[in-house]
Amino acid sequence: MKFSPAAVASLVAFFAASATAAPTLETAPTKVDFYKASGMAKMIDGLYSLDYDATGEPVITYTPHNKDSSATNAASANGTDLEEGSLSKRGQHCDNIKLDPAETDAANADLQKACQGGYSKTIWSQIGNTVAYYCQYKTGATCWPEQSNNANYWITKSCGKYWAGSYQSAKHEYAYGYTRADHEFCGVIM
Repeated sequence: MKFSPAAVASLVAFFAASATAAPTLETAPTKVDFYKASGMAKMIDGLYSLDYDATGEPVITYTPHNKDSSATNAASANGTDLEEGSLSKRGQHCDNIKLDPAETDAANADLQKACQGGYSKTIWSQIGNTVAYYCQYKTGATCWPEQSNNANYWITKSCGKYWAGSYQSAKHEYAYGYTRADHEFCGVIM
């Protein structure tokens, strides 16, 4: 399902990027209430992706969850590729929000399933009141299940088991994380 132009028109204000580029960490706004601006009461459970049409207008696409996911859960992930010392200046961030374990695992599994083979757009999975997300701030950055798994390991190590947080890489201009559905992620409140 694609949202109507009126429903996503408010996203233009979220991203101050040109028509040919995705927003950067520096240009993405920090607080905007998408629900009030778009008239949508609540995002429903599912997988969402953010893209831009030919005119540079943002388009959010919804698809049902991947029910058969076998991805690793957030709390038991093992870090292998992302070494603690190699984290950029952005690194991990903790939101101080305790999340539902089942929702967190399911949202992360759905995100990782969607990123199989690489996914090069902002994408998030919502289950209940929890979202797991990948934010693409620079063209060329790609979501991979292994990176999500490793980011989850460092988030859990820094924030605690099933506590909301994110891992941001300034070098690659992307972020992975999980938080409450009404909390800010990817620079906006979805």
